Amino acid sequence: MRSINSPGVQIIETDLSLTTQIGGGTNIFVPGFAAQGPTDEVILITSISEFETTYGTPDTAAERYFYYTCREVLNSPGTLLTTRLPYGSGSGAGFATQYSALLFPVASAANSFTIGAPTHISLDQTTYDNIQQNNISWSSLTTGTPVSGTGALSGTVVDYVPSAASFNGLTFTNTGIIVLNSAQTTVNEGFEGYYVSITDNNEFGPDTDFTSVNNILSLTAQDSFYQIPSTRIGFALSGAKATAGTNSISEVIESIPTYNFGDNFYSDSVIVNLFKVRNSTYEPQSLVYSLAESHIGSLDANKKTVGVVGGTPKSFFISDVTNNQSSNIQILVNPLISKKTQWSSLSSINPAKTVRNHISSKSLYAGGVFAPSYLYDSGKTVGNIITKVERALTHIETSESAVIDIVLDSGLSTIFANTSGGGNYDDTIYSNVASLSTENDPIIQRWATMYNEFNNFVQNTRKDCVFIADPLRQIFVNGEDVKTLAIRGNTFSTNIYTPLKKLLTGAGANSNYSAIYGNWVKSYDAYTDKFVWLPASGYVGAIYARTDTNTQPWYAPAGLNRGVINNIVDIAFNPNQKQRDFLYTISINPIVNFSGDGYVVFGQKTLQAKPSAFDRVNVRRLFLVLERAVQNAVKYFVFEPNTEFTRTRLKNTITPVFELAKNTEGLYDYLIVCDERNNNPDVIDRNELAVDIYIKPVRAAEFILVNFIATRTGQNFQELI
Repeated sequence: MRSINSPGVQIIETDLSLTTQIGGGTNIFVPGFAAQGPTDEVILITSISEFETTYGTPDTAAERYFYYTCREVLNSPGTLLTTRLPYGSGSGAGFATQYSALLFPVASAANSFTIGAPTHISLDQTTYDNIQQNNISWSSLTTGTPVSGTGALSGTVVDYVPSAASFNGLTFTNTGIIVLNSAQTTVNEGFEGYYVSITDNNEFGPDTDFTSVNNILSLTAQDSFYQIPSTRIGFALSGAKATAGTNSISEVIESIPTYNFGDNFYSDSVIVNLFKVRNSTYEPQSLVYSLAESHIGSLDANKKTVGVVGGTPKSFFISDVTNNQSSNIQILVNPLISKKTQWSSLSSINPAKTVRNHISSKSLYAGGVFAPSYLYDSGKTVGNIITKVERALTHIETSESAVIDIVLDSGLSTIFANTSGGGNYDDTIYSNVASLSTENDPIIQRWATMYNEFNNFVQNTRKDCVFIADPLRQIFVNGEDVKTLAIRGNTFSTNIYTPLKKLLTGAGANSNYSAIYGNWVKSYDAYTDKFVWLPASGYVGAIYARTDTNTQPWYAPAGLNRGVINNIVDIAFNPNQKQRDFLYTISINPIVNFSGDGYVVFGQKTLQAKPSAFDRVNVRRLFLVLERAVQNAVKYFVFEPNTEFTRTRLKNTITPVFELAKNTEGLYDYLIVCDERNNNPDVIDRNELAVDIYIKPVRAAEFILVNFIATRTGQNFQELI
């Protein structure tokens, strides 16, 4: 558009250089048990020495599975993301059977609400259920009552009186906001745990310093707060604008919004943050922190927003925002504040009332119940592994939280299958038993539960990564070191094939997002000075990563060129051609020892039963790579005019990705349709833009048929051909 009004030259710059990138590297996620280190968070590990500093060295079978799975990933070009599952019964250390809540007092004045310092209370199951279901008797407004917490606030106060059933007859006044600890997290005597902060939008002005948090308050056994000594805190809490870049808690909070949150339009809103505080791996007497969650919303129950990129209006009420997004906390706001307050008027888009923090509330407050660390089981009880894995997977459940290409079993399915009571896991005591011939066997059913937990995550939650499963150890190895087929009377059909078939039948395994490799491998363990049996998933995951780096993700991660396994000395059984045929018919990928060529992955089937292109790993991963690349590019076209020019630009933007796949033997051919053929007036009127992509994926040559034909001496070969 012309902006000059007299003769001259005007330069206009238009950026049409958007390109589509295929992500580099292979990100592999491995959960497991370790002797030490932080739990309930995802950690990037770059070397085995860093792993040992963080998690220690293995002492038990469960720890060995985790250690050597991670070690193999580190020996590959892959990027390792880990999470340590906590020992202890139930959900393990860091979690309790008890709930808790922070009760924030709120004072009301003519044009504002002021949030005070909270009270912490522990809750039993009945109380928690009542609060969560909002079975609360919120009292009417009263006048002149001082707000509880540090510092008195004058003005009209909102009283909160729970029903007798909720708090056993106790009455807590002045509460306007309740933050429920729905994850049942704990805070220990070393101040480790989750901490909550609430920050108003007044802290986000261009001229304000970083003063959102001034203290960290931990808990005693009596639910009382006390300030953590500054000598224990290894990071800054606040600072002036001149200190930007010091990564203080306050600066992190004030960097969370990607838009102008300090605008008056958000003066009725707050940011609720959940920080994890723990001892440093390298300096155990110094605390470090990480931001676990952050939620932005209004105290006005009726407020909606379309966000910074537009779209359908959705609730901006802090309770709705937090409760829909968080796996750790739940927020309730006194309805006398959220629903009965006149928050807005037709004369202005800005709220009629503001929300502000009192100086007493500018702190991090322990959000969990107090539980000394010595109360947890020191006997390395694995506890409820399913609950622990579910919790671990919530940390990576979206591509925004972490880019993940592969999730590894790392033997957890075998550990869970053999520890029905959640006790200790000792892999030297389990044997191949006749009951494994039925899919209803409890061991098979527990294995199936763990498999389905992982498969549901990759197939339905993430939809952009694959899972490598490990079969049950005792199908292949009995006790400490006896191969199943080395036992007199045992046969492949009865003791290997049938249990494997029942394993997959019992799980209802039918997914092209998962693959299983039918063996366990042996390697030397320097910490016991013995050769130990290990799950194969880590070794196979390393093959995937090397395939991605040396060729492309759409090459088959198998065979003598790409499927060789390093760093092992034996496999539990070496299938011959006929046995490999049987395994492949039930979608189990064999691992074979070829004389002179070593140990090799010799299959690349997914667990999909339907015979289609997606029953192969290379095709599934081809689509995942292309889908991620297209999604990352196409999002920049949302809200662009639905015109021929936009559709042509979109098509031209994503075409190079498919050309790359075609030129590197991922596709035979493709067709991208994005024009009037699939964007007719009805589609356009629905505010939709359709892109249809047709793909002919390259199939791997898994069966090479060589025909030798004898002919007469005078035969003309061209006539035969």
